[in-house]
Amino acid sequence: MKKEIKLRNIIFPIWMLWMLPPVWLVVIPANIIIDYLVLNGTLEYLKVENKKQILHGVLAKTVIFGFLADIIASIPPILLNIVFSPEYNTELGKWWQKNIVPMNYRPYESIIAVIILLICVALGGFLIYFFNKKFIYKDMDLTKCEKYILARNMALITAPYLFLVPTAWFVK
Repeated sequence: MKKEIKLRNIIFPIWMLWMLPPVWLVVIPANIIIDYLVLNGTLEYLKVENKKQILHGVLAKTVIFGFLADIIASIPPILLNIVFSPEYNTELGKWWQKNIVPMNYRPYESIIAVIILLICVALGGFLIYFFNKKFIYKDMDLTKCEKYILARNMALITAPYLFLVPTAWFVK
C-alpha cells in the first residue's frame, strides 16, 4: 500500500523566510529582552508582590502586540513611498524626491521626513500604550494607576525609535 503524503504546510516555511529575513533572529530576542526589562523594572518600582506571575502571564502578549503596533506605525511611510509616490519628472515629483524620499535612507536630510517619522514613532508609542492598557493589562490584579504606569512606561520606552535611524548606515 502506498503511503499518503500530505503537504499542508509546505508553503508556510517559504513564506516565513520571505517575510522574516535573518534580521528577525536578532530583533525578536532583543524585543523580548527589552520588554521583559521594562515590565520587570516597572513592576519592581511599583513594588508588586506577584511580579513573576504577572511577567509570565503578559510578556508574550506584550511582545506580540508591540510588534503589531510597530507594523501599524510603519504603514504611513510605506504608503508614502509605494502608493502615493508621484512621477519624479514632475514638479511634485521633484519636491517629493527632496522632502519625502529621504525618509527611506537619510531622514535627517529633510525636516519633513523627520516630522513624518516622529509622527510614526508617536503613533507606535500610542498603540503600544493602547494595546497594553485595553487588552493586555485589563484583567491583571493591579490598580488602575499601576496599569497606567505600566502601559505608559512600555509606550515611552519601547516606542519604535529605530524608525529614526538612517538605514543608509547599513546599506553599502
